[in-house]
Amino acid sequence: GLEKDVFNRDDIINVISRVYSKPFNKLFKSSFLKDNEIDFAENKFHDEIFFYDTILKADRISLVKDPLYVRRFNNRFIKGESYDDYTDILFAFRSIKEKLIAADCWQSCKVAVVNLYIKRIFHYFAITSDEHKEEFYNEFKKELEDLTHDDAIFSKLSAQHTLAISRILNSKDYSDYLKTSDKLISVIIPCYNAENYIRETLDSVIGQTLDFRGNIELVLVDDGSRDDTLEI
Repeated sequence: GLEKDVFNRDDIINVISRVYSKPFNKLFKSSFLKDNEIDFAENKFHDEIFFYDTILKADRISLVKDPLYVRRFNNRFIKGESYDDYTDILFAFRSIKEKLIAADCWQSCKVAVVNLYIKRIFHYFAITSDEHKEEFYNEFKKELEDLTHDDAIFSKLSAQHTLAISRILNSKDYSDYLKTSDKLISVIIPCYNAENYIRETLDSVIGQTLDFRGNIELVLVDDGSRDDTLEI
């Protein structure tokens, strides 16, 4: 809906959370990055911090609408980095919040940005390993308690997350939180020689169950697979 060929952050601040934050579909003037001392942070989610660093400081932004670049996704042949601790998403959110406050933009976009990151934080909380989950929980709870002080944000959190948020806020500690995490739903997946797609199937089920984050169990029933389905 932009009518300007060249714009800046003030023109899009109300929808900034809807802009795709990854850098692969963007070009940056090298002198702009050097003059503003912008580089990738030491964080697993450095792409997003980098995005807010650039978009908040750029005086001139424009869009090229021609399809000049194609990014190919093929999960069977592209192996990305794999982690078991995603607590960094919370530190990335705090960094982005600080940058928006410093740029005097926080009030204009805080509800949308918080809702976006609450959704993402729940996703990464779900796939963080048990070894790191308590640390993630403690940091997440601190962040939620801080957000409760701003009713303009807290009263407008997405309805799909309110139950999960209240469970965290009402628990004394992580062990108390686990007591309220009884499984409500079991998803049973029969498998036979499914190594080519079982990982995508599991990710899809996890990604579509935001309302039951932490209250879902996956039961995989192997029917004599002769490939690497069981290992996956």
